[in-house]
Amino acid sequence: MAHKLERYIGHTVEIMYIDRHGTITHRFIQIHSVKGNYIRAHCFSQGKPRIFSIANILAVSLAEKKSSV
Repeated sequence: MAHKLERYIGHTVEIMYIDRHGTITHRFIQIHSVKGNYIRAHCFSQGKPRIFSIANILAVSLAEKKSSV
């Protein structure tokens, strides 16, 4: 999974994440770096930098850009 996440550095992705309390959340994050078992990213839900455990990421995909109409 770490290798897959490295290609998203600098991009906004959508993740399904299970936190330390066992709660599954849906988040949009911009990945800044991938080191070991963790990623550093800006979490748009929290509005601040966060560190995420790669083992707790259940799914990841590149966020789709919304077009203005």
